[in-house]
Formats: sequence, structure tokens, C-alpha cells
Amino acid sequence: MARVLSENELKVFVKQVLDLELSYYRQNKLSNALFERVTNARENLEELNKVAKNDKPPKKELLVDSIFTTETFMALACGAAWGAIIGVGVYLVTHFMFNMSFSLKNLVILLAVVGAIIATVYIVITDRQSEKDVYKHLLHEYNEREQKRTHDIPYYKKSIAVCSELMELGNKEHSDTMKLLIEYYNLGYIYPKYQGLVPVSTIYEYLDSGWCSSLTGADGAYNLYESELRQNLIIEKLDDVLVKLDEIVYNQKLLSDAIAESNRLISSLCTSVEVMNNNTAVTACYSKVTAENTKYLSMLATYEVLSGH
Repeated sequence: MARVLSENELKVFVKQVLDLELSYYRQNKLSNALFERVTNARENLEELNKVAKNDKPPKKELLVDSIFTTETFMALACGAAWGAIIGVGVYLVTHFMFNMSFSLKNLVILLAVVGAIIATVYIVITDRQSEKDVYKHLLHEYNEREQKRTHDIPYYKKSIAVCSELMELGNKEHSDTMKLLIEYYNLGYIYPKYQGLVPVSTIYEYLDSGWCSSLTGADGAYNLYESELRQNLIIEKLDDVLVKLDEIVYNQKLLSDAIAESNRLISSLCTSVEVMNNNTAVTACYSKVTAENTKYLSMLATYEVLSGH
């Protein structure tokens, strides 16, 4: 027959279960964060590779391409027309004012040719300089994109490798913690209805604060928990707790503080992975989990003897 735990033993036992619940919560949150990071890195890498295939350096336009354009031919025609008009003007002025006589046709042709040449040379030089400026700008933009890809592609590849390795490492610790938590619950000291992070943390707060000295009975933690639930003084579901941390800080302070601290820890670990892109901090965290699980596993053996398992 299982021995009833003393008040102090009960508080220690519930605290150990709470620690395991918090450890499981942190590992689950970290695992989800790493999975999301791998997913995002793969999507970004796929997009970078897709863009890189179609992103080619700008082509430097040949001089012949600058000459044989619609704009050049229009300039040539305009130059020739203005040359011809000027030729007619020169002919009229010299013929009637200075009584000079020469061939109108030859003068018009000459000045039309000169006008066409000048206009064409001007437009080609202007366009050529403009094309050079555009080319330099496009080349600069391409080099910037290529430089960013040179940095980002290896970064995302390493990120996928690091996070995948951490996920594989974390899966074992996550599984071990879950099994250990189930074994603690199977001892039968905590009713199934009150198993889980929210009820366990709230019940431990009752015991630790001295509001209750036992789980059962009129003045027990179970009864107080149910009473506060009916009065809507506490929140029962973890999902609701996570979105209302500021609201539960007074009635479920221990839970609020523990989750907030856990969230800060996971955020710090994820930042470490993102900035340094290595597994040092997270590996150290999992090593700590392994040590804690080993400690609780040895304690479990003692409780198994007490409970008759």
C-alpha cells in the first residue's frame, strides 16, 4: 500500500513535477522555434536559388547597337532637314544680297549631309554616355545582389544544418522528459484531472504559500483550485494563459513568472542561434536538461518505493 506523503514531501514532490512540466514546456517551445527557423531558412534558400538562376549581370551594349537605333535615324533625318533648310537660307542670302552664284542643289546636299553627320554624332555621344551611366548603375545593383547572395546562401545552409542537428538532439531530451513526467504522474499522487502545467503550478503555489497543506479534503488544494475556477479567479487552459500572462500575474503569479522567464530563455537561445549560427548555447541547455532528468530519475526510484510501484 502506498504511503501518504508528509506535507513537506508532498510540496517537494509537486515542485519536482512542476519543474518537469516547465522543462517540457521550454523544450516544446524551443523545438517549435527551431522547426520554424529551418522552415523559413529552406524557403529563403529556395527563393534565393530561384532568383539567382534568372539574375544575370547587365549586358554592355556595343557601339554599333547605339548607332543603329530609331532615335539615331530620327536625329539623322532631322539634321539633314535642318541642313537643307540652312542651305536654302544661305543660298538666298548670298544670291540676292551679295550677288553670288553657285549651285543651290549642291549647297543643300552639302549642308544636309553636314547636318545629318553633326546630329548623328551628337545623339550617339549623348546616348552612349547615358548608356554607360545606366550600365554602371545596373552593374552596381547586380553586384550588391550577388554579394548578398554570397553571404545569405551559405548562412541559410548552415542555419538549416545547425537547427536540424539541434532538433535531432532535442527530440531525445524531449522524449525522455515526457516519459519521466508520465512516470511521476503514474505514481498516483496527483489526480489525472489536475495533471498539467497550469493546475500543477497553481496547486504548488497553494502548498508553497501555506494556503493548503494537502491535496485532498475540504481545505485541500484540489478544493481551492475548483473554487477559484468557478469564481473565474484563475485560468485553467494553457493556451488561454499564454495570451493573458499580464492578467494572471496576481492570482497565478508563479505560473505567470515561470512562463515569462521560460519565454525569455527561449528567445535568448533563438537569438544566439540566429546571430552566431552555432549550437553552443542550445547544446548547453540540452546538457542541463539531461543532468536534471538524471537527477529526477534517481528521485523517482525513491517515490516508486514509497508508492509501492
